[in-house]
Amino acid sequence: MLATLDAAALEKLVSAAMAAPPPPGAPRAAGVPGIPATLGPLVRPTRQPWRFRLDPEHATVQVRAVQAPLPGDRSLHLCVGAALFNLRVAMAHLGWEPVVRLLPAPASPDLLATVRLAGPVLPGTRNRPDLYASVWRRHSSVIPLSRDRRPPAAVTTALREAAQAEGAALSFAATGAPLIAVLATDHDDPAGWLRAGQALQHVLLTATAHALRVAPLETPDPWRLGAEAAARHPLVALRLGYGP
Repeated sequence: MLATLDAAALEKLVSAAMAAPPPPGAPRAAGVPGIPATLGPLVRPTRQPWRFRLDPEHATVQVRAVQAPLPGDRSLHLCVGAALFNLRVAMAHLGWEPVVRLLPAPASPDLLATVRLAGPVLPGTRNRPDLYASVWRRHSSVIPLSRDRRPPAAVTTALREAAQAEGAALSFAATGAPLIAVLATDHDDPAGWLRAGQALQHVLLTATAHALRVAPLETPDPWRLGAEAAARHPLVALRLGYGP
């Protein structure tokens, strides 16, 4: 049953978006100390570098930066992209078909995206149920991941497909455990960073659905992953594997 777009539904959507911790390994904006964006559930919404605004007349949720983004602020766009993906998953869970527009108003640089609720989710297009569950239980890890158990090929394929579904590419080191991965895009610009954030969150929720933990790498090293990543713009490097 399609939920009504009201304050209660909006609260559910915003809660889902805020359930995404800062993307592991997300580069920090120059001159901005601390975590790359305050998406974590333990941080009060007043500290968010972005905000949601509901336009009930057009059944649209706007995502606006608190201030106009600085040039080159990959961190903000990555984190907003991650929140956007969670918002899409939650909308589909509530029965809506989300339609996203990135940077829809060049004259309003603070308007990073809009998500329109286009009606009931079409048959066969609903997000997998495990993704909504993963919104609330994804775990990053600071504990060393297992060096004895590498995720099977079916799992790495699912992770690659998650990134591809959002217009990005995920490349893996050829051997060893845990998995070493780099997320890259074709375009090093704000729209590309927003897509990369959505891709990153899709990958992380998919990893959680397969019982993987995630740990950041400080700097992407695309050359060790071959030409696939090196030919694109690497943005985030990750370790993915099994652990406590």
